[in-house]
Amino acid sequence: DADDADNRRESGVDAELGDDPDDNDGEGAGIVLIYPETFGDLTSAAFQSQDSCASASSLRATENWLIVACVRSSPTCRQLAPLMAILSYDSTFASNAGDGFKVGWVDCTPDDARSWCVERLKAKAVPTLIAIARGREKHYDLGFKGDFIPVIRQWSTDFARKANEETAMQCSAE
Repeated sequence: DADDADNRRESGVDAELGDDPDDNDGEGAGIVLIYPETFGDLTSAAFQSQDSCASASSLRATENWLIVACVRSSPTCRQLAPLMAILSYDSTFASNAGDGFKVGWVDCTPDDARSWCVERLKAKAVPTLIAIARGREKHYDLGFKGDFIPVIRQWSTDFARKANEETAMQCSAE
């Protein structure tokens, strides 16, 4: 509502996102909590697409994920959580249109999750962000200083677009 929008403006959240608050329509899916035992099921569509050559229309329907691995004690993770939540509700980022993303949050705090985060997600530090598109994974390495949410948005959508293009080229060559 209007009070929430005013509070976000006053807190600087909208400025940090680099978005006009009216552009974030709240139609995205929101953050999905991911656990080691649910990761495979939730992200399977993003990985299955690497093996299939399909029509251009179904290439655009592929699921992409932006995975955030964090621990509760990290100040950067605590700063990142509400910003990623806002991003996950932005339908221009979280669309199903080929380069749109679902946002997943992994809490690496528990011991069993921590070892899984290190082994499976290759999380050497937190936060660790991983984009998954067309069966490819890419770690974010551009930092978390200043106005980093627009950088994350651009980095991930560029990665998905490139993964879609590469898959389309591979499929047309077959």
